[in-house]
Amino acid sequence: MGSNLSSPGCWWARAALVNGLFKLHEIRANTEKEQSIQDKEHQHQVSLPTLQKDFEEKHEAQIRNQRMKEIEDEEASIRDKITSAYQNLIQNNPYIASIQILDMSFSLDTIKMYVKARIREEAKLPPVLDPTLVLAEETSDPKELFRVDLQEFTNQTGEILDLDNTIRMSSKPLRYVLLGDVGSGKTILLKKLALSYAAIKPPITDLPDLPIYVELSLFASSTQSKANDLLDFIANEWQDKYRFPKDDALICISKKLSDGKAILLLDGLDETIQGDRDETAQESYNRVINAIMILPYVILRHKL
Repeated sequence: MGSNLSSPGCWWARAALVNGLFKLHEIRANTEKEQSIQDKEHQHQVSLPTLQKDFEEKHEAQIRNQRMKEIEDEEASIRDKITSAYQNLIQNNPYIASIQILDMSFSLDTIKMYVKARIREEAKLPPVLDPTLVLAEETSDPKELFRVDLQEFTNQTGEILDLDNTIRMSSKPLRYVLLGDVGSGKTILLKKLALSYAAIKPPITDLPDLPIYVELSLFASSTQSKANDLLDFIANEWQDKYRFPKDDALICISKKLSDGKAILLLDGLDETIQGDRDETAQESYNRVINAIMILPYVILRHKL
């Protein structure tokens, strides 16, 4: 006897089958949903330490940067205080601010006594003697010889220098040696520069405001500082004379020099030839020269 698909029993069987399939689909969907949630939770648990580590590293970097900024600001404040104090000391230093001539019972004001020096940059000598000078010598005319000789000197020495403008326009470290006869005003020029630059205050920013005046004979004979370190010698001097902490002074000098805001005014290179024997004197002179040549922004006095 064949089955009747339209009978109530078949209808309920179909309904049960459909309901079972629906339940199976629902279970599968829920299972996939739960798996997705578990996967996300696992991913979150895995990424959380990484995110936390990144956050901590960024936070530590911010703290370090903030601390470095505080240190830089503190060092800048110390440099400003040392510079200001040194400027006042230079302007009130009798050795810099005044001049004692021979056995005079009183000293003279450096600025008032200063006469502007005509500074010329020395040119390289020509490889052969100027024919005009040879002809003038052959004529034996003293006036003509003097005229030609003066013209030759002018041609060799070039234009008159403005030191302040030269420093302003310089895009790299500069070194000048002041040459001249005894009594030509080299030392008083260095002292005048020291006083002028020590008087510089903001908003002037294109000239050095830390003029460091040094007697090279003292450096040559010093045994306190490192053998070839002029800055170490200066820092020692500042500690002994002005009670500036040596480390702070050395940092200040080095930083200001590298920024072009300090200038070394070095007096008496010829006085660094010290020693009883020729070899000792030569070593003394060479040591000072080597110490100078590694430094920027130098004006050096040397007599002819």
